[in-house]
Amino acid sequence: MKDLLLDENFDITNDLGEATDQTTEIVVLSQKGNFKKYPTIGVNALDFMKSGTFADGLEGRIKLELEVDGAKITVSDFSSVPFKVEAKWQS
Repeated sequence: MKDLLLDENFDITNDLGEATDQTTEIVVLSQKGNFKKYPTIGVNALDFMKSGTFADGLEGRIKLELEVDGAKITVSDFSSVPFKVEAKWQS
């Protein structure tokens, strides 16, 4: 998907480009309530990493949240850290 690109600090740049990976990362790292327009979106992967449920619930939560956001997951590998998730949004 094309969108404004963010820098390494998640600040908006003036560049327009392929933003699918950055959108996936934002959904995975965001907490529910971070986005006023979409308050129910967000995985909050950091909480999973801090808790003992990292392996148990993170994969399912990521897949669910990306699908709710309109993405189709094309590749997922949660067998090691860092895990790999690739998704495509319908335009």
